[in-house]
Amino acid sequence: MAVRNAAARPGTYPPIVFSLLDHLLNGAAWDSEANLDPTRIGIVGHSFGGWTALAAPDVESRIRAV
Repeated sequence: MAVRNAAARPGTYPPIVFSLLDHLLNGAAWDSEANLDPTRIGIVGHSFGGWTALAAPDVESRIRAV
């Protein structure tokens, strides 16, 4: 039920994407051999995730490709 209610509220998921992006770029999920280029970040989604993918770059300048 909570997920269904969250999905009905526009703006719920992009902040989650931003938190994940912060987590990844701060190195928490990457070892010392990982090579992540923060200037080449893309996002993709399906269904409601597609809406999130389209909405996220409007408020998050680090996302460069949809």
